[in-house]
Amino acid sequence: MNSEAFGESSRLLEKKDESATLNSLPSGDTQNNPLQEERIQVSVDHTGDTSPENCTRIFQVAARGDYKVHSNLFTSDMTTVCTINSEGSTALHWAASLACQDGEWDDNLYQCINVLMNCQQLNLNMRNKKGYTAIGLAVHHLHRTCVEHMLKHPSADRLYLDYYPGDRESTVREIIMETFPDLEPLLPAPLMESLDSSESDKNLLAAIRHDKYYTFKDNLDSINANTYYGELYYSFLLDIACQITKREYFVEILLENGADPNITNRVTGMPLIHDTPRSGKF
Repeated sequence: MNSEAFGESSRLLEKKDESATLNSLPSGDTQNNPLQEERIQVSVDHTGDTSPENCTRIFQVAARGDYKVHSNLFTSDMTTVCTINSEGSTALHWAASLACQDGEWDDNLYQCINVLMNCQQLNLNMRNKKGYTAIGLAVHHLHRTCVEHMLKHPSADRLYLDYYPGDRESTVREIIMETFPDLEPLLPAPLMESLDSSESDKNLLAAIRHDKYYTFKDNLDSINANTYYGELYYSFLLDIACQITKREYFVEILLENGADPNITNRVTGMPLIHDTPRSGKF
């Protein structure tokens, strides 16, 4: 990649007063607009040695597109990069949302996105309470420039695109391929666990992916059928099996082994019986 594309911007726009910037963000119906964030009062979750002031500030800095301050914040307190607000969004969610809105500070917001995506500590696939990752928000908003920018970033291979954002009936990957077919060459390969993994829970996922029923059955004996997978999937094993085409017999054996059919998505709160048919797995 050209280092200039992800280095510091060659020009800095005039900085705005922090509160004025936050108050200038577009408003709208939060029920119908997943891009709407808490714009003035930033309620965040902070734990351990994380500075509460830094936790709040990371969102305020993202709002004004000050990527240099972002870098300084991470240098002094790396834990701030993992901060989430009361909507379950990270600073990357916020920066991507703002970049999808027309504004004179877009260049700096893209630099903020670069700084955030460069941080290995940041979970790029964190979903907010509406079920969107940062790139999922850009895809929802059909903002080609933001989607392309994130796909061209060197960390794009860490992006998980094979999930159903919000209440959509297609995965992020499928939406990009349908809406922006010219961006298909930029799409990272699907993330896939190895059948040779030493971890039983990873073997189960790999067996589902590769359609290896007997491998799945053998590994299921040593693991709880209600196993929950956090980063990337944010789903129970049964939920994952329900989302993949032609895996009904995996679902059956999970139910036979005590998997709870009444689970709800821990991120969105949607019951599995509602979540499954929206992806066409009737």
